[in-house]
This record gives sequence, structure tokens and C-alpha cells, in this order.
Amino acid sequence: MTSQPPLFPHLVAAKWMHDEPTSVSVAARDLPHLRPVSIDPTDYEHYLAHGRKLRAQAAGRLAGVFSTMLRQALDSLGATVSRMFQRAGTRHQRQKTAAALSHLSPHMLRDIGLVPADVALLTNGRVTVTELVRVRHSGWAH
Repeated sequence: MTSQPPLFPHLVAAKWMHDEPTSVSVAARDLPHLRPVSIDPTDYEHYLAHGRKLRAQAAGRLAGVFSTMLRQALDSLGATVSRMFQRAGTRHQRQKTAAALSHLSPHMLRDIGLVPADVALLTNGRVTVTELVRVRHSGWAH
């Protein structure tokens, strides 16, 4: 069974130097194309710092995406609430108009150009007063 190599390269090099019967200088002389490498444990700090920097950049990008999504959701929610208030205001105005028209007599309705059936149309929001006036003058569109 083979053992797992240690995590840190300088320990791997130390193990290799311990296990090899020949000295490092002889091995280096036999392989002239390899340059000597100095293994410095402080290099890990550089890689750890670089890793932290990359992690912070990724977290920043993720936070940017989440903030964009949250802003879009809040804008959408705001528009929905605005439409709800607008519809509620329209419905309230329609109810006030229907209540005022329902208190008028048929003679008064005829004076303003309406019939009792028009009051029901206006109350349900199926037609507006402007559309009724247009229909009275030009007739229903086909």
C-alpha cells in the first residue's frame, strides 16, 4: 500500500531527500535542464491571500447579482401595489358615481342623457360616461 504524499511541497521534497541515497547536488548534475528550485513555505501565504481575494471577488459578484434581483423584485412589487391602489381608487370612484346616479329620478337621468339601464353599465365599469356620450351621438360601433 502506498502512502499519500504530504500536503506541502517542502515536505514532499524533504521526504524525497530523506529517501534518496544520492545527494540532491548529484541528482541536479544528472538533470542539467532543470533549474534549482527554492521551496519557501512563505509562498503559501501568497496563495492563501490570492485565494481569499478570489473568494471575496466571487462573493462581491454574487452580492451584486442578488442586489439586482432584489431591486427588480421590489420594483415589480411596487408597480403591483401601485396598480392595486389605482384600481381601488377607480372602483371607489365608480361606486360613488353609481350611488349618485342611483339617487336621481328617471326624469333627471333623461335630462343628462342617460336611461336607468345606463346606470347599471356605468356601475359595473363596462362602459364609461365618455363612451356613452359617444354612443348617444353616433350609435354603437359594429
